[in-house]
Amino acid sequence: MVHLDLIADRIAKYPGFLVADISKIPQEDSSFDVVLCVGSVLNYGNPMRGIGEFWRVLRPGGFLILEYERSGSPEYWWKHGFASACARVDTFYGRVETQLWAYGDQFIDGLLAIHGFKRVKEIRFHGLSSVILAVTGMSDLAARCVWGDKYTASQWPIRYVASNRMLAVEKPAHQRNE
Repeated sequence: MVHLDLIADRIAKYPGFLVADISKIPQEDSSFDVVLCVGSVLNYGNPMRGIGEFWRVLRPGGFLILEYERSGSPEYWWKHGFASACARVDTFYGRVETQLWAYGDQFIDGLLAIHGFKRVKEIRFHGLSSVILAVTGMSDLAARCVWGDKYTASQWPIRYVASNRMLAVEKPAHQRNE
């Protein structure tokens, strides 16, 4: 297992850690059976390069588990860039304000398809809490309602407005010609 992050302090406790960006992973081609990119890492990096790097470092038949913040989240209903292919948005992580790139599902699906990934499974989450945040503007209240997300994540219409999407995709065992 290799832990990769931009900041060594976050991962130095793990053996085999790498300080790097997802757009240039310092590993050999076909090095891994699984790449796990969660915690909205994709939203802080370059998804075009990152997904290409994930393809490169995965072995044929390998899996990518990818999670990202969606631009169609209720949190962005009244903001510029809502439901667009990609948008720079103001949000928060914990109680700290931050900016990140939020992506449309078609944009991410297109990048995965360009590289030849095949979708295996999709999960959406943070639906109810996102609606509560959008309607009330109260992040503390929304955080207290996260418990309801697991019960409503697959229900219409919450499923379609969930702020996060996680995909499991496979690099086919027979590689395409690069």
